Amino acid sequence: MASPPKQHAPALKAWASLAGRLLRAPGAPASTAPAAEAAASQPSPAAPGPGSGLQGARIVEAVRLTSAEELRAQVEQDARLWIDGTGPGDPPLTDDDRASFTAAELACLLAGRRGVALLQLHVGWEEHDRAPPYGPYRPLVLRMLREALARPDLVSYASAVPAAPGGVGGGAAAGFTMVLTADKEPFRSWGAHLASFGCQAALEAQSPYYKVLIGRVLGYKPENIAHHVQGQHGQPPSAEVLAAVEAQLKALSPKPAVLPWNVGARGGGRKKAK
Repeated sequence: MASPPKQHAPALKAWASLAGRLLRAPGAPASTAPAAEAAASQPSPAAPGPGSGLQGARIVEAVRLTSAEELRAQVEQDARLWIDGTGPGDPPLTDDDRASFTAAELACLLAGRRGVALLQLHVGWEEHDRAPPYGPYRPLVLRMLREALARPDLVSYASAVPAAPGGVGGGAAAGFTMVLTADKEPFRSWGAHLASFGCQAALEAQSPYYKVLIGRVLGYKPENIAHHVQGQHGQPPSAEVLAAVEAQLKALSPKPAVLPWNVGARGGGRKKAK
């Protein structure tokens, strides 16, 4: 797009200096800003196929995973995998599930099935080639992000973790996450709060309080949040933690979280977010 939509400009501008790897061929030197803009305006190269080279590796087989249309249809049919969180007895994710999970979360946001989504756009706390695929390096994520940026009923916030001097990443940020939310309360205020303390999609919160807070903002079921906290800390969140989280959410916005957020009360279709 020629220029970023106003409501997404701060987050996109913050990411621009970290996105060089997406705008140049593997092994090419880092681009200057004008060169990066020129590269972005050029037609996209064809997708690599069998026999192609990729950073010293050779692709011997390409397997179709899914399409954006199929992913959207799955979300419309049953979005629980991507909006409820993991509960006791849930089967482990398959490799295909993990590959398309981030794109499906964004598809849920676009469909109104969740009010907040986190998208990791930069990992600077370890060497790039050692980091597992995340955010824009996963299938269909850039496609879903482009759709989100074109939507007037979504806003975003830049959530950054400053790089430590001499850190592994060596850049301006050790981590950068775009917090995408419905342009509607309480989701706007909740998303802004996550960005205020540098919440990262690829880093798990360390305390029960923040695990519960982030889980509630992302719309996970309370029982699944409690199950996760118990698995990590040996016991479910205390009554004090739960009360503190609820107090924080109400202080951020008195509005209740209603989903789907983009459908009128009578089911009459999409309405303008307020």
